[in-house]
Amino acid sequence: MLKMDGIETLRRIRETDKKVKVIIFSGYINDMVKEDAKDLNISQYFHKPFDGDQLFQMINKISFI
Repeated sequence: MLKMDGIETLRRIRETDKKVKVIIFSGYINDMVKEDAKDLNISQYFHKPFDGDQLFQMINKISFI
């Protein structure tokens, strides 16, 4: 991202809509990011690389949460 990271983007999304479901996609998620994400009500973490079936299953799963 050019001007802000994913956590800052999520903070801004949460200012607009606290109920939107969010999946974090990352090749690297450290404990600090996990703690920030937990505070921001992340639906799921998803580690790269992944395939289409995994993505479909994750989206399907959070659609019913």
